[in-house]
Amino acid sequence: MAGQKNLLNRRTSRKEEAKERDAARAALTDQQQLDRLNSTFGEGLGAKKERTRLAKQIAEVAKVKTSAPKKSKKKVATKGEE
Repeated sequence: MAGQKNLLNRRTSRKEEAKERDAARAALTDQQQLDRLNSTFGEGLGAKKERTRLAKQIAEVAKVKTSAPKKSKKKVATKGEE
């Protein structure tokens, strides 16, 4: 029965380690995740689906930032323009 206990302990520790890795990865921005992939596999190599997903999210964030409504300045009439 010691083998089963070891298996359960190992499985539990692996699950905890996976949660820690997930939390660390979630703390990174999309650009940081993409940079990490580049450092791991090389520029543009490996993890095609992940790179596509990250690029799409980065583009969406950039689109939202650029399409934000701009505040217009109201022209105030001075004495010479009245």
